[in-house]
Amino acid sequence: MHGSCNGCPGNLRPAERPRITRLKAPAPPPGPDSREGKTMSSIQDWRGGFRPARSAGIFVFTLLAAVLIAGCASAPPAPKHRSAPAAHQPLSGPQQSVLENARLAAAQDNWTRAAELLRPLHEQRPDSALVASRLGWVMQQQGDTASARVLYQKAVEQDPTEALAVNNLALLMREEGRFRAARDLLQAAIDRGADDPRLHYNLAVLSEIYLLDYPAALRHYRRYRQLAGAESEAVAGWIRDLERRAD
Repeated sequence: MHGSCNGCPGNLRPAERPRITRLKAPAPPPGPDSREGKTMSSIQDWRGGFRPARSAGIFVFTLLAAVLIAGCASAPPAPKHRSAPAAHQPLSGPQQSVLENARLAAAQDNWTRAAELLRPLHEQRPDSALVASRLGWVMQQQGDTASARVLYQKAVEQDPTEALAVNNLALLMREEGRFRAARDLLQAAIDRGADDPRLHYNLAVLSEIYLLDYPAALRHYRRYRQLAGAESEAVAGWIRDLERRAD
């Protein structure tokens, strides 16, 4: 039986960032594929963590270059995957300060103060997936799961690669037994460019424990190890176990 995972998503945040109380995800259902220490984890990193920078301008330029090279006069069809999220005006300096103050309040488990700061900011910037997802996290910590779900969904609609919203919404789906919907949400974010190790880790656990899709689990555990940059004996053991099953 596997032990705790020292390299799992809960430990991926840089040490200098204040620790926010993590969500307690329900234990996996009992069965032959359950493993101690192997469970999906929430994302609590307010600054986006491992999310890669993806420029809409570069994406559009690449498409234009492809059209010119092909000598095609008409615009190419929209790509099915990896489309850049809609560009929104970045937060202003004062708005960034409000977001940072809310983060500091949340770091002290002062969810009431964090909500007081984020609600008016969300009203000012309803186009910001970053603000919506952080307010959703605060609402969830206050026990208002319904509001959190709405905010996560809004954030994902605005930016399908917003890792915190995608991951934590997938966890809510998992808790409802909507395993395939959770898988599709995580996979769509990855396909669009959110190559975040925590998304791969949770998709691997979901695939193995809940969907019994061992090839997918193996693929995402391997990608998690590549991106995380920290060796985990537990994850390495899970990979070896899945490789033996594949033989």
